[in-house]
Amino acid sequence: NTIPIEIRSLDGELLSNTITWKPSHSINEIIWNNAIYSDNKYIVSGIVTGGAELSILGTDIGTGIHLGTKIISKNSYIKISNDGYIWNNLLTINDMYIYKLTYVNNKFVALGQNQNNGKGCIIYSTDSNNWSNAYDISFLENYSICVSIIYDYSGEQYVVISNDLFNKTGYILTSDISSNWTIKKTNNGILFATTHFKNLFIVGGQTLDDYGKLIVGCILTSTDLSGWNNNL
Repeated sequence: NTIPIEIRSLDGELLSNTITWKPSHSINEIIWNNAIYSDNKYIVSGIVTGGAELSILGTDIGTGIHLGTKIISKNSYIKISNDGYIWNNLLTINDMYIYKLTYVNNKFVALGQNQNNGKGCIIYSTDSNNWSNAYDISFLENYSICVSIIYDYSGEQYVVISNDLFNKTGYILTSDISSNWTIKKTNNGILFATTHFKNLFIVGGQTLDDYGKLIVGCILTSTDLSGWNNNL
């Protein structure tokens, strides 16, 4: 079957002719919540509905997923394709919920939560088939999750955003991914995304009350990944 889709502006004006999408693959009960194209291959990661309860709290404003509900399995799954139509066998990532899948500095990186200890987790791969754990981050609090990563080419280090969702506190971690992490507690609530341009690093997030409701958004900036200014 094919799916016809029209692209229109907010006022209804037709912006392009109908585009026909053809489903290339499906697996019952798996929600594919990440999809990237890097290193000449397509990669998707997903979770199984009706699985074990995630030990984290809150709602991701970007996706609208309530992270405290019983929709996520204990394991995550990855499939790889060279053309977007023919996919390899299902690769199981045991005991990890993959929140974000990306490609940075010639590495595939998956961020999320270790389902055995309820702490943030990072794995990486150079070929997308064989995955290794990043250097130990078990110092993170329980009910934590890693949500975003970029690479600082000038400092030759990865910059990871992690959240302690129980205490509603964001952390910024830096490392070459295979040695000790430097950790910076921000005290500005839950953080979601990070980017940088030249010598300016920007992190966005939100401050929550004790019931998980949004109080105010926050935008943090830094030129050295050490001192951070709240610009909102």
